Amino acid sequence: MKNNFKETATTIIKDRPVLLCMIIMFIAGISFFLFAAPNIEVFDHLIYNRYTIYGSEHYYRDRWTYRVAVALFGVLIAFGHNAIAIKLYKTKNRSSIFILTLFTTIVTILGFMIMASVLREIPN
Repeated sequence: MKNNFKETATTIIKDRPVLLCMIIMFIAGISFFLFAAPNIEVFDHLIYNRYTIYGSEHYYRDRWTYRVAVALFGVLIAFGHNAIAIKLYKTKNRSSIFILTLFTTIVTILGFMIMASVLREIPN
């Protein structure tokens, strides 16, 4: 097991494009976590919400624990998707690694945009 890990690590380090994609994916995940985590505060707000134009007004409590789950999404991207990329590399499937990193980066950018709009709308 130890030799297998060492062998896989050395082959990935020698393959620069795959290593660069994995580093970009790791940085995207960690930066998403570092963007979302400091904005978590324990609060108990009632937020006005209207579901339809003709419906009545509703209030609901925003749970701050949902923000913890969103922040942990960045950690999942950073570590989980790199583990998947390593598994794909072991099966000699380089093109799948590039597709995985492309879509992961797109999802992370969309997550940044959604998280920024949520933090602007909901007061802390």
